[in-house]
Amino acid sequence: MIYRPGDGFVAKLDAPYLPLAQAIWVTRSRYGETDKDFIRQAWNSDALGFFRWFADLPAFDGLTQGSTCAWFVDLRFLTPGRDVMPFQFGACRESPGAPWRAYERIGAADRMLLR
Repeated sequence: MIYRPGDGFVAKLDAPYLPLAQAIWVTRSRYGETDKDFIRQAWNSDALGFFRWFADLPAFDGLTQGSTCAWFVDLRFLTPGRDVMPFQFGACRESPGAPWRAYERIGAADRMLLR
């Protein structure tokens, strides 16, 4: 189904889904393909304990801030056609050995410090 402006919200959400025989499968890993030690440390940090508890299908989603932050998403909430991906959390630290701090990603370049 091809979405055209004005088709409505449900049509927009439905458009990216192809019939099973034409589906394009993408594999996402929890620790990414590079910097796995850094990403694994971020994932296992106390700062992300709440997200490890919450996320059923966690996946690595990128590094930012000069590679001082590792970001993760819960793939349960990845909906093609949706404008915003909810529940994007990361662990950041200022330097090696510094404590990890949890952040929520609220935009492409914005983050909000959690407690």
